[in-house]
Amino acid sequence: MVSPQNRVVANDAYFRAFWAQKEACVGFFVFFGSGIGGAFRHGVNLTAMRIFGVGFPAGTLLDNVAGSLVMGIVAEYWPIKTM
Repeated sequence: MVSPQNRVVANDAYFRAFWAQKEACVGFFVFFGSGIGGAFRHGVNLTAMRIFGVGFPAGTLLDNVAGSLVMGIVAEYWPIKTM
């Protein structure tokens, strides 16, 4: 017969393994997303410098506006999707 104490230990080990896998997956997506975002930001900055010159940081402005728009869409979509 399995005692309640053994059952708690088994469940705890299961959940620790589950969260370890989930954290690794999240870490991979953060790593991948930051690489894509960094390359995009660099490309936008170079293009904006060629078009608008170096007097005003238009590339940074465009990056920040686009990033805020994407984050706002994701932040609004996520709760609606989970309803």
